[in-house]
Amino acid sequence: ATPSVTLRRLSGVVLGKVAGSILQLALAVKHVVYIFFFALAMWLVVAFSFFQYLHTNSDLAPVFGLTAAFAAASMIPSSGVLRNISDNTQASVLPTLMNT
Repeated sequence: ATPSVTLRRLSGVVLGKVAGSILQLALAVKHVVYIFFFALAMWLVVAFSFFQYLHTNSDLAPVFGLTAAFAAASMIPSSGVLRNISDNTQASVLPTLMNT
C-alpha cells in the first residue's frame, strides 16, 4: 500500500524544511570556508533531490521535488545576509524557522 498523496506532500515539505534549516544553522556564516561548504551543500542537496525526482517511481517523485524546493528556500537566511561567526545562532536563525 502506498501512502496517500497528502502524506507524501507533507513528508517532502518536512524533509526539505528540516534539511535546509540544519544546513543554515551549521553553515550560513560569513567566513570563506563556511561559504564554500554552504554553497556546496546547497548544490548537493538540490541536485540529489532533483536526481531522485527524475529517477524514482512516480509515487515518490513529488516528495523529492518538494524536498528540493523547500530545502533551498529554508537554507537561505530570512534577511538575505549571512550571519557573523560570533552571532548567536538562535537569534539569527529563529525568524527563518518560524516563517513556515
